[in-house]
Amino acid sequence: MKRDMDLVRQILLDFENGEKWLPCLTQAEANALMCDDDNVVPDELAKARQYHMIMLSRDGFIEASNLGGGWHIERMTTKGHDLIDAIRDDDTYRETKQVANAVGGWTLDTIKEIAAGIVKTKIKQHSGIDL
Repeated sequence: MKRDMDLVRQILLDFENGEKWLPCLTQAEANALMCDDDNVVPDELAKARQYHMIMLSRDGFIEASNLGGGWHIERMTTKGHDLIDAIRDDDTYRETKQVANAVGGWTLDTIKEIAAGIVKTKIKQHSGIDL
C-alpha cells in the first residue's frame, strides 16, 4: 500500500477538530463479530486507515490504540502538531504537494519542511521579515 498524504492530513485535521475515534471495520468483520454497522467503512478505506494509523502511531505523530473496530486517538504529539500546523492551510498544502510530486519522492518530515519553506516565503512577502 502506498502512503496517502491526503489521508494522513485528514486524520490529523479530524483529530484536531475533536474526532477521537476512527472507524476501521469492514462489513465482513462486522458480520463475523455480529456487531452493528456503526463503525463499518468500505473495505479499501478500512485497510488504508489501518495502515496509516499504524504508521502515524509508530512514527510518533500520534498516540493511539487499535480497539478492533477502529482506532482511539489519545493525543497528537508535538511532531504531529508540527506537521499539521505546516499543512493545515489548503493553499500551502496544495503547493507543498506540487513540490513533493515534482521531485518524485518525500517523507512526512520532508512534507513538513517543504510546507515550512512555503510558509516562510509567504511571511517574507507579507512582512518583509526574512526567516
